[in-house]
Amino acid sequence: MRRAAATVCIVSVVAGCGSGDRSPSQSGPEAITSASYVASPTVGPGTAARLFAIPGLGRFTARCNRSGQASVAYRLAEGSASQLVTHRASRWLDPGDRLVEQVGDPSQWQIAILSKGTIQIATASFSAKRMKGSSFCFVTAKADVSARRR
Repeated sequence: MRRAAATVCIVSVVAGCGSGDRSPSQSGPEAITSASYVASPTVGPGTAARLFAIPGLGRFTARCNRSGQASVAYRLAEGSASQLVTHRASRWLDPGDRLVEQVGDPSQWQIAILSKGTIQIATASFSAKRMKGSSFCFVTAKADVSARRR
């Protein structure tokens, strides 16, 4: 029994925000773009499900091992460099690097993309539970991403 992940992306542009590092005498405020991603797949034992792929940031997947323990993997987008902070560690990732952490109770991550032209920050939370009477994992995931040009 395998169910597909439900993924939703909401994008909005907020004008007039994010100009904290600009003086009032400079040209108008920068626009901040925001996007939210959610997924809640049921993952079978020994399988993986894509949670979401965020342009310029990377891909997130969930895996359930045969005993019903879930993990979340993040692969940094090519051409990016980032700092990833999770509830367990803080580390730098190079383009193409991958990080895997087991999740159970809610796990909070923050990812900052370092590039010359854009500031991009994502906050993500993940939770997973073994489904009662089976070795399937139910995973919930949410990521909010904000970006603006430097």
